[in-house]
Amino acid sequence: MLIECWTIIIIVTAMAFIFLRSGRRNYFFNILPLTFIPAVHLIVYYANKAPVELPGAESGLLFVGADILTLLVSCLCLGFFAHNFQTRRNRLLYLCVCGVFSFALTFLLILGNLP
Repeated sequence: MLIECWTIIIIVTAMAFIFLRSGRRNYFFNILPLTFIPAVHLIVYYANKAPVELPGAESGLLFVGADILTLLVSCLCLGFFAHNFQTRRNRLLYLCVCGVFSFALTFLLILGNLP
């Protein structure tokens, strides 16, 4: 899942900079929480490759815990940034689409790391 995580980070970051250059600063900040989950997954993966033994790394529990914690932080940030939308309909749509994306990505990352 490394290539997928890198791809998600690159695409979402490119979209964020397009929003920033077009003058939509709110949209720039609104889509950045979508990069949290793959970024932390990559950080844990490369930290696990270090010569130091990390607890829980052999069974994949380190990845599962980091992914679930990052999902929590990502959803909190999504809720915080949802207040940037003017209408309730747009706010709800933003929360549903980004929340389902974050949950599905976390679910797939966890399934890929379980023995």
